Amino acid sequence: MTLTMRRFARDAYGGVEVLHAELVPVREPGAGEVLVRVAAASVNTADVEHLEGRPWVSRLGLGLRRPRNRVPGFDLAGEVTAVGPGVERLAVGDRVWADVFEHGAGAFAPFVTARERAFALLPE
Repeated sequence: MTLTMRRFARDAYGGVEVLHAELVPVREPGAGEVLVRVAAASVNTADVEHLEGRPWVSRLGLGLRRPRNRVPGFDLAGEVTAVGPGVERLAVGDRVWADVFEHGAGAFAPFVTARERAFALLPE
């Protein structure tokens, strides 16, 4: 059975009006990746600028006409729910936090799959 999630995505740059909900499968972690159930995500100036495609020069890396990363959000905290082959530092049940900017963003979704190195353990 494939697990699905409802996430916020966008197909254009702009304000919150470009965000729409979509139902998609939860991606299983690949080699060196972990799947995290997001418990909290922040919204900060970087998220707003990324959503709007500002400053314009940033679009050279983010996508000129439309964003390459459809799911915005950088900062998150959550719990590891699955690990891919080769993951050594994290285990299912670990509480983690991350800034996933360099790993494709995506914090505005119930689940995030990213490289193990993106995450740090949360202290008790």
